[in-house]
Amino acid sequence: MVLDFLDGGSLYTVSIVDTDGQFIAASGVPRRSIRSQIGSVSTSKTTLYYLDGDSTIRFIRPKPFAKGIATQVNLGPNQVAAFAVSPDDLRIAVSVLDYTHWPVSTRLYVEDLKGGANHVELFSSSTVLEWPAGWHNGALVMAIGRNSPPQNSGEWFERGHGYHVADAKTGNTIRTLCNGGDSYIPESPAGTVCVQYPNVQYPNASVVSWDGSSRGAPLDGGCPMWGPLSPDGVMANRSITGPGGGCRAGDGAFLLAPDGTNMNVNLPRQATPVGWIDSTHLIMETDIPPGSPQGFLPTELVVDIISGVSATIEPRGSGFFATALPGGL
Repeated sequence: MVLDFLDGGSLYTVSIVDTDGQFIAASGVPRRSIRSQIGSVSTSKTTLYYLDGDSTIRFIRPKPFAKGIATQVNLGPNQVAAFAVSPDDLRIAVSVLDYTHWPVSTRLYVEDLKGGANHVELFSSSTVLEWPAGWHNGALVMAIGRNSPPQNSGEWFERGHGYHVADAKTGNTIRTLCNGGDSYIPESPAGTVCVQYPNVQYPNASVVSWDGSSRGAPLDGGCPMWGPLSPDGVMANRSITGPGGGCRAGDGAFLLAPDGTNMNVNLPRQATPVGWIDSTHLIMETDIPPGSPQGFLPTELVVDIISGVSATIEPRGSGFFATALPGGL
């Protein structure tokens, strides 16, 4: 979970939440000096990595517990670091994004996480904005950004406006995914959901895996059903067609198997799926009741989809779901 990523006090907080809703570890550190909505955390199979300020990358390993500084990124003025650590904790991919002017320029490199040896410069562009979203079978999954000043920002990580899968040794593009579409969900080992807007009433949506296969999202009337993907490709969804057409949030969420069939699992009502801890534990955020006082915070729940039991994450308003641990795509 990530709290106060862009707004709040001088610090932002990263925390690890267990499947019972309890905090395993948390750390408050200075946020970036430049306002950027690109993610500041990465997870391997064992460890959470996160930015402390602009250039220090720290880690928390819950079992056995350890924490400290993993590495430093060399940055110039107006530059932002975005990174992804390989699942085995051996390599790190870093995008250095220069916000001196728009369009933002990108420099991508890979090196050993410990000590910075075996450094390889992979890519450089004065017009392309992209950053490593994760590692998939030894390759890099690169998220492509809209390289123009943002119109809106909020407490969430920006996801890809399309993706590249790139060779981690040469930087060469292996395949392009979600071309011209947007992903609004955390990336998963099962892939992501690409959403496009050919018309103003109904978008198109497809589930795309990192190996390049894709399938259309199931439809409710004219509305594609889409939401966060579990590591096994189960989709948690709340989208339905409204009475007058168009898409809206239904009163209850439901789970769709990879073949599109409803799994008939009872989930809390008036709550939105936001991410998966693992294949059987879903994080949901409850709606704010109408008439609630200003500053009223939603409740985050961890739902066991096998037993149906929900655990409340305390304190309320603990932040937004950013990524899962263990990590890797």
